[in-house]
Amino acid sequence: MFSIAWALKKYRENSGYTQQQMADALNIDRSTYAYYETGKTNPSLGTLMKIKDILNVSLEDLLESEPKKKRFHDSEYEKESFDHVYELNKKEKSLVSLYRSFSPDVQDKILKNVSEEKKKEN
Repeated sequence: MFSIAWALKKYRENSGYTQQQMADALNIDRSTYAYYETGKTNPSLGTLMKIKDILNVSLEDLLESEPKKKRFHDSEYEKESFDHVYELNKKEKSLVSLYRSFSPDVQDKILKNVSEEKKKEN
């Protein structure tokens, strides 16, 4: 039996969702979702597919045996601290939501352009 508890919690928290928000999106009780994160039960494959879409991660991300150390490939972003991500205002949340709607290739281009703009400012 596999356990994805750590991945569910980590990616949910990184995305800024509460357990209740995840449960609502999956149309399940919060306690059921909490059981997924504590490893008491595992979600079905269908539920996993929904979770990966909600969290904007791959199935491989959810099933990996250890957390990834870095999510950003651009060296400028690897140096940044993202501890403040939970303090996003409405405009910033909209920007993140829009960013997530793009393909990984477009996301990489966006990060590259933002990094270049930041360098110009300094």
